[in-house]
Amino acid sequence: MIRPEWQEHIRRMVDGWPPVTPETYAQLALLLAPERPASPSAALPTPSARPAQHLAA
Repeated sequence: MIRPEWQEHIRRMVDGWPPVTPETYAQLALLLAPERPASPSAALPTPSARPAQHLAA
């Protein structure tokens, strides 16, 4: 399912082209959509990836 704002964006981009099928809209939406991680937790850095914070006393 294509988000309405992406569908409108794609329609504006292809305005004047021959009629575009819903399948083509879906392919364009996948190509133009910003890349997102598969799961929300994948976007968070793991403890080993975060820099260690040492407190100097």
